[in-house]
Amino acid sequence: MGISQDSLITIFSALSTIFSEVNTMFSSMYFLLYLQIFAGAFKVILLGFFIRHILTHRNVPPFWIYFFMVLLGSCFEDIAWIASLLGCIGFFDRHNVAVISIIRLSWAFVIVMYQALALFIESFTQQHIRPSNHQLFFSAISFLFVLYQFFLLLLSSSVRTPIEFLVQRYLSSYVLFLLMPVTLLYVFVKIQKVYLPKILKSQLMVFMQYYILPLILANIVQMFPFASDSSKQAGSSLSIVACSSIVLTLALFYCFKKIMGLRFLNYHDHVHSSQGFNFTDDFKSILESLGAAQSISEIKILTQRFFKQNFSLRSNQVTLHVRTLTSTVYQEHTKVVLQEKELLIEYFLDVKSDNESMHQHVLEYLKKHKIFIRDEIEYNDFYQHNEVRGIILKFLNQIEADIFLPIYEQDTIIACIVVDCSTYSKKLYSDTQRDEMLVFSRYLSNVINLLQNKNLKELLKQRKDALEELYVKHQEINQYKESIRSFLRNNENN
Repeated sequence: MGISQDSLITIFSALSTIFSEVNTMFSSMYFLLYLQIFAGAFKVILLGFFIRHILTHRNVPPFWIYFFMVLLGSCFEDIAWIASLLGCIGFFDRHNVAVISIIRLSWAFVIVMYQALALFIESFTQQHIRPSNHQLFFSAISFLFVLYQFFLLLLSSSVRTPIEFLVQRYLSSYVLFLLMPVTLLYVFVKIQKVYLPKILKSQLMVFMQYYILPLILANIVQMFPFASDSSKQAGSSLSIVACSSIVLTLALFYCFKKIMGLRFLNYHDHVHSSQGFNFTDDFKSILESLGAAQSISEIKILTQRFFKQNFSLRSNQVTLHVRTLTSTVYQEHTKVVLQEKELLIEYFLDVKSDNESMHQHVLEYLKKHKIFIRDEIEYNDFYQHNEVRGIILKFLNQIEADIFLPIYEQDTIIACIVVDCSTYSKKLYSDTQRDEMLVFSRYLSNVINLLQNKNLKELLKQRKDALEELYVKHQEINQYKESIRSFLRNNENN
């Protein structure tokens, strides 16, 4: 049953009315004013949060200062919009010296913001924070633009000349079509050549996708956001400005929330997950199966199944290495052939190193943190290298592992789980997944210990039975020998 022509006309008329109302709302200076106030308040809250975080740390890395300048410049951008809009709606004279001064100051902070943003992006690819040569060149150009804005600010003139608008056009073109494209190109080339910790690379990609690219595109559309004279304004319309403001605020919120979970500013000690710890039915069933396991081989299969179901790993990526007991009885009755990786693990755990005292610190680090996760250690070591983490990374490279999970029985490591590294995987293990692994390892410790004690008792029983059988055989042989001697003596007497 088709739609009549009158119905189509009614639908299109309703859609046209809705679009017109939405466009009218977005084009309203009052709507844009409220929007900028909300966006500015949100950024001020982020800035306050960041300042508090800085004050709680003794050593503040330079890239934190870059990020601080980005947030500060973004706040001034919103303040300039608010001041300009208040002047446009007649709250006060739009050509007031104070309003013009705020706009000029905001232009200075915008160039500082973009220069700091460029330095901040490149800091992701550098272990030792040092501006590259092209950033030093760009910093000199940015300084000249900032100097010009402060020169206008000192004049305290409420008249904006054509030269001022022309400089602002050049400034916007310089930022959007030279500074940022060159910076992004340099970063993309650099990450292909330099090995970066997976966490750091994830931070960079999230920041670029959800904040930097939307910011650049929005400002390209607007071009000159602070020109208060409508005749000189290069933005397409107020509705475009409003849409851009909404998109940028949401993008900043999502980016900041996501990047904080990736240990940005070291706010979390581990990659953070919003999901709470949860025992799934599969988790419970595997634990029940472990309790019924009768051999180490069964435990190895169940361990692979657990990691496959809970962490989406292939079975051949997960290995359970159960160490041989120190009991001589067990070793006498068990022939253990160690593979190369297991030999490296044993060598590492037995503190066989040229520097045994440092190696002991490594084992104490393992006991304290309970697990080695390559991504976490690489991230911690990228900016603050120390010998302990260096030894750990060397060990993980030797056994080609992303995760090394020891299984303790009291203070003794009786086994370990090794997750082989995957070159193409972008997966990061969260704090929740880390907790799940630790809970599983604690339960596995009890199972392995009970199973080894059970095997040891069985071996002792077998040894006792063998000794008793040997004793009986020995008695039979002695009786046989005595019978032969008696027979020979009787023959000699006869």
